[in-house]
Amino acid sequence: MTEEDNPTVEEPESIEIEPFDLTGDGNADGVTITETRGIDLDGDGTVDVIEKTETTAIDLDGSGVPNVVSTTETDYLDLDGDGRVDSITITTSTEIDVDGDGVADIVTIEETVAVDVNGDGTMDVIETTEMQGIDLDGDGEIDEIEVAEATIEREGFSRDALGGGQPER
Repeated sequence: MTEEDNPTVEEPESIEIEPFDLTGDGNADGVTITETRGIDLDGDGTVDVIEKTETTAIDLDGSGVPNVVSTTETDYLDLDGDGRVDSITITTSTEIDVDGDGVADIVTIEETVAVDVNGDGTMDVIETTEMQGIDLDGDGEIDEIEVAEATIEREGFSRDALGGGQPER
């Protein structure tokens, strides 16, 4: 087994907990928790991956149960060890309880991937996918799902780069 098979996971470099008051009544209506950590994939002592997770829970109706929970995970990857970010992945998941029964009525997941194909420090391909599910009848099951996708490509590069392809010639 090589070092690459066993990445070194650093302890969380930081954990921040920030309550906030939306209504001005002095009570916390929500909280944001942010955790950041680094991972040394190749054992050279340099962080190759930075993971950041931010979770926000908001109690809109004062019931003590969050009506909105949103989690964003961001991964910055230095795949070739040159100290520059080669890929960024941002995934956001949001659950919204519209009717206050403690069950999410709307679920949204959005993922954005940006890749620096040629290692020049500029993201060459950016792809975003968003999925939204809605529970129309309140039974706790998603009844309708919508998916949208978009790709932005810098001239000379194609979306195949996200799968390991090379610049177009």
